[in-house]
Amino acid sequence: MQFNTMLLGLGGAHNRPGTSFVPTGLVLHSTDTPNATALDERNYFNNHSGEPSSAHMVVDWHQAVTIIPWQPGKAEVAWHAGPTANSKFLGVECCESDDPDKFAQGYLNFISTARTILDWYEWPVDGEHLFAHAQTSALFHETDHQDPIPYLTKHGKTWDQLVADIVEAAAVTPFPDLPANAGLQMDSTVEEGATGGAVEDIQRLLKAKGFDPGPVDGGFGPRTTAAVVAFQTAKGLAADGIVGPQTWARLRAL
Repeated sequence: MQFNTMLLGLGGAHNRPGTSFVPTGLVLHSTDTPNATALDERNYFNNHSGEPSSAHMVVDWHQAVTIIPWQPGKAEVAWHAGPTANSKFLGVECCESDDPDKFAQGYLNFISTARTILDWYEWPVDGEHLFAHAQTSALFHETDHQDPIPYLTKHGKTWDQLVADIVEAAAVTPFPDLPANAGLQMDSTVEEGATGGAVEDIQRLLKAKGFDPGPVDGGFGPRTTAAVVAFQTAKGLAADGIVGPQTWARLRAL
């Protein structure tokens, strides 16, 4: 499974308001859009920014995609389980499929993703930190959704089995860390002469991948340009020394 970051845009969107918060638990969902992939879900959210619906991550049978920052110290509110739950909890969606093989692989990916998030926050796998959307509906009476229970039942699983499997699972390490304001930075183009936090993030990512940009000082000078060009060449990108969307995406990838 690959872990990718494809953040939703900002700019007053209802589904990514950009509101920082400190989560206290995790809600697990399923999408109710059979056979749609994580990328399909991300693109839907991004193209329907007026709808108050989103999640922090979407998981399918191939990958887990971060679409709203969730890491400790960088988490933003998502719209996934009603106002009270949204203000308290992270949300992860499992993509649904009628294909038993896709269900099996997606289930394993869902388990790994949930366990990794719980471990990052040092939360135990218990009823105070891990919820089904059905449970938050019953707790707060702000939604009537029952997911992911019907999807699990359809494929012969129960919520208790899912929780037990999460207990037994090992966390996936590492998740790519998200820089502050990552959504704005990844949507921007950064080149020689730029300064600031986005440049620092580029320099850190280059260093982590074995390309030397010089000191991590937030100044995009010739040495950083040379490191970007070397990275782009190694990844088969246009080697122009400019960090645009494709270069950002490759820098963020594991």
